[in-house]
Amino acid sequence: MRQGFYCLVAILLTAAVQAKPNHPDFDEKTNALLTAHYQHYAKMEYFSGIALSVYKPGHVTKNYYIGQVSHDKHSPNMNGDTLFEIGSITKSFTAAMVLQLENEKKIHLSDTLKMRLPHYSKWSHLTLKSLLNMTSGLPNYSDSPLMNTQQFLYPEKEWTNTDLIKLVYPPDNFNPPLRSGYAYTNTGYLMAAMMIEQVDQQSFADAINTRLIKPTQLHNTFYSLPALDADVKKRLAHGYGYNPYANPELVGHDMTPFNLSWAGAAGALISNAPDVIAWVNALFVENKLLNTQQKQQLMQAVSTRTGKPIKQVSANDPTGFGLGVIQRYDKNIGRFWFYEGETEGFRALYMYVPSNGIIIASLFNSAVNSENDHAGKLMMQVYQHTVGNLA
Repeated sequence: MRQGFYCLVAILLTAAVQAKPNHPDFDEKTNALLTAHYQHYAKMEYFSGIALSVYKPGHVTKNYYIGQVSHDKHSPNMNGDTLFEIGSITKSFTAAMVLQLENEKKIHLSDTLKMRLPHYSKWSHLTLKSLLNMTSGLPNYSDSPLMNTQQFLYPEKEWTNTDLIKLVYPPDNFNPPLRSGYAYTNTGYLMAAMMIEQVDQQSFADAINTRLIKPTQLHNTFYSLPALDADVKKRLAHGYGYNPYANPELVGHDMTPFNLSWAGAAGALISNAPDVIAWVNALFVENKLLNTQQKQQLMQAVSTRTGKPIKQVSANDPTGFGLGVIQRYDKNIGRFWFYEGETEGFRALYMYVPSNGIIIASLFNSAVNSENDHAGKLMMQVYQHTVGNLA
C-alpha cells in the first residue's frame, strides 16, 4: 500500500507469560509452545505480544498471554483486558445477521442488488448470497490505490460505506465485466451491511450489538463504529504494520490510530481471545443465534479453487468459503473451520474442529505478508497438544 522504510524499535523478548503454574487455566506444554513461538517469531514479525485461548468440551477455556501491549519498554503486559482488532472474523457476524433476518422473512439470500440497492445498477444481477460467499466477482475496495493513499495521508479519516464502494464502482460509460469464480473481496460485505440496515431499520452498529454481541454475552467485543468508548479504546493493544511487500513505508509503524471505518462490516470488530472462542462456539455449536437450518446455510461452501458449490472439502479440494466462514481439510486433522482476520496492524485466528469440539483462538498485534506469517503454525502445534490430552 505504501512505500519507504523506517527504523525499527528493538523488541524485548523478556516478557513472561501471565498464567501461573498454580492457576487453573495453566498448561505447561501449551505455555512452552507459546513461549517458543514468541521467542522465535516476535522480532521477525514485529509483534510485541500474543493472546491465546484454548477450549475443549467439558473444560473451562484456558487463557495465556505473553509479551507487552506495545513495543514501548514501559508498556504493561498483555492480559485478559487487552483487546485486539479481529479483522475479517467480523464477516461471520455480518453473515449471521443476514441469516437471522432471512429467518424472520425480512430478506432472502437470493435477493439481488436490483431489489435492494438499485442505484448500483451495473451490478444489479448480483445476489446477497454471492456477496457473502465471495462469488460476486466485485473488485475489492481495500485494494484501491486511492484508498491506500488516503489512509496514509489521513489515517483518522472516517469512511462511509458509500465512500468506499465508490472507489471501485465503474464510472459513467464504463462497465467492465466482473471476475468469475471465487474472488475474495470486502466490497460485498459493505453492501450486505447496507441491506441489513435497510430491512432491520437500525444502524449496523446497533444491529450487531442487539442481535449478536449482547445475546452471546461477549463482554469484550465491540464494534468500533462510529467510535469506541474512551475506556474501551485504552484497552486496545498497539498494532504494528510489518508488510514490506504491500506496505513497506509503514513497516514498524503503530497502526492503532487508523480509523476502522475503512473496514466496516468486513472487519471493524475488536475483541479478545476468550470472546473469539465464545463467538465460534455460539456460531457453530450452540443454537441460540442460528438454528440448524441456518447453520447449514452458513457452512454451505464454494470451492476457493473453482467457485463452485461443494458438499465438503477434501484432499483434492481443501478449502471452501461459506458465508463469512472458511472450511479446510488437513490429512492430520480432517475437516475443520479456520479463519485468519487481519487489519493494518493486527492478526486474529481461530480454528474449530467439529470431530472433537476443540476451539483455539490466537491474537497478534502485528500484520505481516503471507510469506512471513507463521501464526497458523502456533495454532496447529497447540491443537496437536490439546487433542493428545482430551479427557
